[in-house]
Amino acid sequence: MPIPAQGLTPWSRRLKQCQSCLKSETDERPMLSCSGCKKGYYCSRQCQKADWRTHKPVCEFTKRNRQEMEEDIRHAVVTASGIDRMTVDAISRKWVQQFRSVLNPVTFAALDLRHHPERRFTHVLAITLRPTFTTDSIPQHDLEIRKAFAFDNADVIRWEDSLLTGELFIGLEASQGKIESLRSKCPESIGGCAVVYVLDCSTVRVVPAVFEALPHAECFNKLMQPDWRTVLQRQVGKGEPF
Repeated sequence: MPIPAQGLTPWSRRLKQCQSCLKSETDERPMLSCSGCKKGYYCSRQCQKADWRTHKPVCEFTKRNRQEMEEDIRHAVVTASGIDRMTVDAISRKWVQQFRSVLNPVTFAALDLRHHPERRFTHVLAITLRPTFTTDSIPQHDLEIRKAFAFDNADVIRWEDSLLTGELFIGLEASQGKIESLRSKCPESIGGCAVVYVLDCSTVRVVPAVFEALPHAECFNKLMQPDWRTVLQRQVGKGEPF
């Protein structure tokens, strides 16, 4: 069943940036999406062309991964609740879009990128979720999407312990390449990756988290009180992105 587009919170929308110049989406300047993968966003065709060399491996990985999922569905890849993987993947993609305003700062805090920016090359934030919906209650609207998954666990792990293989590991490397490309254009930017695992299903999402500059320490520390894991569990449990 197709999942309709959902509205984003103001902060999540601000994090929807042009992958070339880092401009945020506004009402006056909606982002264009890559026609191949639907995941790359640009403020203009010129920016899209300028970023193609960097975006190409991510685009090709996404298209191959989508084709593999379409093949999986023919072999009845389902969750314990009987929900097919394509549906879970579509909902998890919308969920990540909704929760970028939480995932970005939590990833930054968990990897401690302020003090150890080099960890973006060696570690990821691994987040495990459980679906809260069934075949009779597929989320359709923004509030339902935000409560589609329950928090299970979150830990910082090394790349080699992420259990990502083949195309998914290539996707992690491509996401890191995207972060480094942005840093070359905006040296003040910093970022790392989270990996979202959906239990009872083979859905895995690699989520690059990028800041245009180091967030203000005092404000950021207040946001992450009492600690990043509690903040993540609380916001996911409430179904409330920032």
